[in-house]
Amino acid sequence: MQNLLVPTDYVDNEVAKLRREVIEWKDQVKKELQQLRCLQQGGDGSEDNIQVVMDDLWPNKMVQDDSAGGAGADAADSGDADEEVDADMEDMICFDQESAWSIPLVLSKHNFLESIFGAFLMIMNATMQVLFTVIIMSPDFLGEGLSVTDASTWRHRYAHDLAFVGLDHRNLASIVCDEDGALIFSTAQVAQLVEINNYLGLEKLSFELPNFQPGMLLAFLCILLWNICIFSELRSVWYVLRGMLLSAGASTSALKGLSWQRIAIMTLVCVGRAVVAGALLISGTIWLGNTTSITELMLNAVALEAVLHIDEFICRALVPTNMQQKIKRLPPMQVRRSRRWPSVENVILACMLAAALLVPWMTVLVPLRETMLSVKREMCGGDIDFVIAGTSGQMYTALSVSTGAPPSADVIHAETAVHEILSGEARRNGRVEYSIWEGGSFGLLAARRNQVYPDFKKEFYVCRENDRDNDFTAVLQGVGMRVGKPGAKTCEELAYFCSEEAPEWLFTMEAIWLRNSCPRHCGCTQPLSSPLLKTPWFGCTRQCIQESYGFSMYGFSPLFGKPPNFTTGCKDQLPGPSWHHFWDNYFPMVDHYHGSDYFATRLIYLEFRDWAKAVGCPVIATQPQDLMGSLVCRGSSRYLPLAWFCPETCGCSASGNLERDHFCFAYDYCPMHVMPNETEQAWQLIRKYDLLRTLMNPELLFNDDAWM
Repeated sequence: MQNLLVPTDYVDNEVAKLRREVIEWKDQVKKELQQLRCLQQGGDGSEDNIQVVMDDLWPNKMVQDDSAGGAGADAADSGDADEEVDADMEDMICFDQESAWSIPLVLSKHNFLESIFGAFLMIMNATMQVLFTVIIMSPDFLGEGLSVTDASTWRHRYAHDLAFVGLDHRNLASIVCDEDGALIFSTAQVAQLVEINNYLGLEKLSFELPNFQPGMLLAFLCILLWNICIFSELRSVWYVLRGMLLSAGASTSALKGLSWQRIAIMTLVCVGRAVVAGALLISGTIWLGNTTSITELMLNAVALEAVLHIDEFICRALVPTNMQQKIKRLPPMQVRRSRRWPSVENVILACMLAAALLVPWMTVLVPLRETMLSVKREMCGGDIDFVIAGTSGQMYTALSVSTGAPPSADVIHAETAVHEILSGEARRNGRVEYSIWEGGSFGLLAARRNQVYPDFKKEFYVCRENDRDNDFTAVLQGVGMRVGKPGAKTCEELAYFCSEEAPEWLFTMEAIWLRNSCPRHCGCTQPLSSPLLKTPWFGCTRQCIQESYGFSMYGFSPLFGKPPNFTTGCKDQLPGPSWHHFWDNYFPMVDHYHGSDYFATRLIYLEFRDWAKAVGCPVIATQPQDLMGSLVCRGSSRYLPLAWFCPETCGCSASGNLERDHFCFAYDYCPMHVMPNETEQAWQLIRKYDLLRTLMNPELLFNDDAWM
C-alpha cells in the first residue's frame, strides 16, 4: 500500500502543469472565437463579448477549485496572473472583412495578375469615393439654397404687376401665397412656399413658428444618423491605423509575415479613408441641411450611405473569390492597451456625440430656418393686396385689389421697396422713374398701362392754380419720400427740388413730377424763368406754357379769351439768373442724356458758356445752333425757345412779314406782344396764319426727334 502513495511534490507539479495547459487552451479558444467573430461581423472585436463566451464555455470555477495541499498557493498564482493580465490588457483588432480597403494586405507577387487587378480595384474604389466627395462638395451640386434676394426680386418685379392679375382680380402675390397649384407661372415660388410651410409646419399666411417643426426634426435625425455612420467609419479606420502603428513600433510584429512596406501602405490607406470620411461628413451635413423638401431628406441620406459603402460594393461584386477568402482569413491584430484607454475612449465618444447633436443644429439647421422665414416674409409679408400698372417706363399706378381704392399712406410707405426696385429696373436715359399711387378701376389701370408720359399729361389740361386744386397729393407724398422729406405733401414744402437753386435735382423724375404737379412753384408759367427742361416732356404742361404767352384756352382760366401777350415786349433781356442757369446747366444736360460722346467738344463750349453768360443775347448771332444742330432761338424738346429772352437777336420783328413783325411774332417760336388797342387785329392775325395750332401745341415747335 505504501508503494501506491504518490509524493506531494509530484502532485503539486502535475496540478500546476495542468492549470498552465488549461490557461493556454483558454487563450487559444479566445483567439479562435475572436477570429470567428471577425469572419462573421468584422469590426474591432469587443473583448467583453469574447469574455462572456469564454465564461459560458469554461467557467472560472473549473480552474479555481481548491485542492488539498497547494490550493491556496495556486489561487495566489492565479491572482497574480490576473493582475498581470489587467496591468497590460490586449485588444484583438480585426480588419474589414468585406472592404476593398483591405486589398493591400493580401497582395502577393506569387499571383501577379490577381494582385494587379486587386490594386486596380482599390485605386478605383479610392477614385470613386474621392470624385463623389468632390462633386458633393462642389457649389454646383450643393447649390445656393434659398435666396432672400431672389424672393425679394420676384416680389418687387412680378408679384404686384397688373399683367399677372387673374380673372378673379387676384394678383400674383395673393395667388402664390395661397399655394395655388393651378398657376402656369411662378410655379417655382409656389413649390418653394409649400416646402417652407411643410418644413416648418406653418400655415399659409402664418409667420410664427409652431412648437412642432417636422422638417427640422427629420433633418436633425437624418444629419445625426449620417454623423453616426461617419463616426463608425472613422472608428474602424482608427482601430486599423492604431494596430498598424503599434505593430510598426513593436520589436516583434503582432502580425507575422506583415512587412513594414505593407504596414506603410495600410497606414496611408487609413489616412486617405479618414480624409474622405471627414469630407463626406462635412459635405453630407451641408447637403442634408440645404434639403428643404422633407420627402427628399431620407432619399438623400440613403444616397450618402451608398457613397460611404462603395468599398464594400466593390469587394462583393468585383474582388476575385480567392482574394475575398484571403481577406476573410486575415487573423486579427493583437495589440496592447493601457488601463486608462477605456476612460479616454468614453470621453472621446461623448464629445463626438455632443458635436453630432449641437454643431449641425446650430450651424446648419437654425440658419436654414431663419432663411426660410425671411424668404416667406419677402414673398408674402406686408400688404399683398394691391397691384401696380406700369406704363412705358415713366409712370406706375397702384390700386388695391380688394376694394379698388387707393392704397393708404401706410401702404405707400410700407411698399416703398417695391417701387424702388421697379423704378430701379426701369431706368430711362439715366433717370430714375417715379410712380403715381392712386386708385381707380382695373380698366383704368389697363388703359394707363399703354399710355406714354406726354399723353398722360394731356388728360390734365388745367394749369393748377394752387395746392387746393392739386389732385396729386399722393404724388407729392411720394416725391417727399424720395427726396428725404417724407412728411412733405404740399408744393411750398417741395418747391426747392424743382427750382433753379437745386441743380442736383434738375434731371431727376422727382423734378419732372413736381413741375407737373406744382407748375407755378416750379416756374412753368413764368415766361422768363430758366427755359431748361420746362417743356411738356419734362413736366410743364402745354396749358402752363400757354399762360407763359399770356393767354389760355381753358374756359375757367382768367386768361381765357385774351390774345397771347408777352408782358416784356419785344426787347432783348439783359443777362440774369435764369439766363445764367440755362448756360450753367446746358452742358451737364448734354452729358447726362448723351454721355461722354460730347466730352471733347464740351471743353470748347465751356469757354463759350462763360462768354454767353457775360455777353447775353448777342452771343446767339455768333453761335445760332446748339450741340444737336437745333436753333437755340427755336428751342428743343429739352428747353424752351431762347427767342423769348432775345426776340430782337432772333429776328422776331425783322422777318419782312410786316403783319407778323408788328406783333413780334415773325416766327412761331417768338414771344407775341399785343398792345391793349390791338386785340382785334391780333386775333385776325392768329386766325389768318392758324397760330393757335402752334400756341396750343408747343411740341410742334421743336421738330428734333433726335432728342426724344
